[in-house]
Amino acid sequence: MSQPALNNFIGGAGRRILRRGLLSLPFLLPVGMPAFPQGKTPATAAGIRTQCQPVPLNTGVREKAEGRRAQLASMLADFENSFLLADAERFASLLSPALMKSPEDAKKIFQGTLLEYDLRRVKLQRNWIWELDAGENPSAGQLIDCRDMLIQPVFGPRHQFAVQYSAFTGQNQTRLMVIFAFTATKSETDKPNPNQTLGLVQLQAQRWTYDGRSPDRLLSEARQSASAGQTLAGSILAEASARVFEINAYVISPQLSEARSLASQLAAESEGAQAKFLAAANDAPEWKAEKIVPVFRDGSLAVGVKIRMNREIALNDQVKLCRLSGTKLFQQPSAWRERFSGFECMPYSQSEDYAKPPSGGSQYYPWSALNK
Repeated sequence: MSQPALNNFIGGAGRRILRRGLLSLPFLLPVGMPAFPQGKTPATAAGIRTQCQPVPLNTGVREKAEGRRAQLASMLADFENSFLLADAERFASLLSPALMKSPEDAKKIFQGTLLEYDLRRVKLQRNWIWELDAGENPSAGQLIDCRDMLIQPVFGPRHQFAVQYSAFTGQNQTRLMVIFAFTATKSETDKPNPNQTLGLVQLQAQRWTYDGRSPDRLLSEARQSASAGQTLAGSILAEASARVFEINAYVISPQLSEARSLASQLAAESEGAQAKFLAAANDAPEWKAEKIVPVFRDGSLAVGVKIRMNREIALNDQVKLCRLSGTKLFQQPSAWRERFSGFECMPYSQSEDYAKPPSGGSQYYPWSALNK
C-alpha cells in the first residue's frame, strides 16, 4: 500500500483521508509532505530542527500556566470535553479562525471522527504535549526533534502545540494527535504585527492496537516467533509492526527503524520458506497462492494470502477454493492461529496489480470458520 500522505486541504465538508487506519484532517494550507519516504529511518532525514519543549501533562491544573500555555490549558479542556460529551458545537468553536471553515463543516468532521473510530463519549488520556517553534522561515516537510520522537508541524505558523491522546474502546486503543497553532485572524493578516489566536489546525486519528496489541507488542512477538524457528510468521508480525509505526509519517517513533529492519531481515530469510509453504494451496493450476501479507481489519490483525487466478473463476468456486486453501495452509495448532485472528483470502485476476486491493473483493475467515 502507498505511503500515507496528507492532502493540502479538505475539499468537501467533512471529507476524510484514510490510509491503513489513519484519519488525518489537515486544516491549513499548504501542508508539507512527509519528510522521508516509507522505509527510511529518521537518521536519513534532512532538515531536522531542535526547537521543541515538553509541556507538563497537567498544565493549567497543578500549576498556574501563563501566556501561551494558559491558552492551551483552556483549549485542551474544551477539546477533551467535546469528546466526553460528544459535543460538536464545542469542537467547532476550537478551530482556528484562519481556517475560514463553517461551523457546519467542523461539526461534520467531528461527527465523522466519532463514527469512524467509535469515540463517542470517551475520556481522552493525555500521552504527551510538546511546544513547537517552527522558526521564522519554516520549510515544508521539516521535522522537529522532540528527543523521544520526530514531529512534523503544520506548515506556516511558527508557534504550535502538538498533543497526543489515547482513547480506549474495548480492548483496542486509538491515538489522536492534535496540533494547535497561533495564527492571525483574517482581519489581522495584513497588519505588520497582527494579533494571533490559538486554535485547532490539525487532527489525526490512528488505530494503535489490533486485538489489543500495540506495534511494540507485535515487534516482540515477531522476535519470539523467529527465535522459535517460525521465521515466516515472524516476518509477517514484524511487517505488521512496521506498518503501524509508519501509518502516521508525521510522528516518527524511535522503534520504527528497528521494526522495519527486522521486517526486511526476516522477509529475506523466509523467502524460500514462503514459496514452499504456499505450494500446499496450489492444487489447481488456475489457483496459485503467491504472497503472504498482514491484513488490518477493524480491530484485529489477520494473515492475508494473495492468490493469482490464471482464468476467470466464478465467485462460488472462489469461495470453495479460498476455504480449501485456508484449511490446508493454517492447520491447528500453529503460530498463525496463535498470533492472528483469521485468514483473509485475496484472489487476483491475471492482470491485476498486487499493490491494490483485489477488484472482486476478499474473503475473511476467522479460525472457527475453517474448523467447520
